[in-house]
Amino acid sequence: MCSKANITYPCTWGYRIIGHNQDSVLAAIKQVFNDDNVEAKWHFSKNSKYVSLDYHYIVNDDNQRIEYFNKLAQCDKIIMVI
Repeated sequence: MCSKANITYPCTWGYRIIGHNQDSVLAAIKQVFNDDNVEAKWHFSKNSKYVSLDYHYIVNDDNQRIEYFNKLAQCDKIIMVI
């Protein structure tokens, strides 16, 4: 049985957002977080077919953290969120 993580809120939570290009990932961030000033670390696959972004945002509780994750995962241009 897994126990629930003990997270103290508010806290900065990290999301790794994976897409086909930087524009689609940035559009998802703007749509979900309404954030135009993204300063984060980009990663590129060996053949540049995929990009990922380590994006950090302050969340206030479990519900908000999960809501952001779900909204990102539902974006049609996003391949995966971790």
